[in-house]
Amino acid sequence: LNFTHQLKAGLLYRHHLVEQLQQRTQVKVIYDVQFPFENTEFSINPGELAVYVQDKIEYEGVIINAGVRIDRFDPGAQVLADYFRPSFQDTLGNGQIVRKALLGDDADTKWFVQPRLGISHPISETAAMHYSWGKFYTPPPFSYLYDEYGTFANPSLPNIRDVNADPPEATAYEMGLQWGFHP
Repeated sequence: LNFTHQLKAGLLYRHHLVEQLQQRTQVKVIYDVQFPFENTEFSINPGELAVYVQDKIEYEGVIINAGVRIDRFDPGAQVLADYFRPSFQDTLGNGQIVRKALLGDDADTKWFVQPRLGISHPISETAAMHYSWGKFYTPPPFSYLYDEYGTFANPSLPNIRDVNADPPEATAYEMGLQWGFHP
């Protein structure tokens, strides 16, 4: 903008495709019925969107970096309709029993506001101090969200992933010193 203000802005957009087709059988002791099998099939589209604005303010005795980043994460998946009844069984025309996930509403879209502030100032001709603070959000790993999405290998004790879980957030503080020992 001028000699003391430098504005920066940015935009991030990611659209993912996560697919899985898995059919597993369960062996039972009774051999006169068709073996039941589990069908896990999904195609979901998680999406990420972020925008940031930063102002670098420089004066003779101080440099200030102030900014904000806003993130949006949509898991693109559905949550279980009932955690106490996560799946249902269906019988196909050939007598095969199929277990499928009982999914309900779409997972919530999450919004994160991440302010950041950094200050640096000289303490002598060869040394300077700097301080920074910021809030940070980490997108959840897809392996955690969708690893066993809709899979119920053990119907009595299913391993259920919560696609609606809040991802990790952190607040970071930093204080540092830089010193030129030799020209």
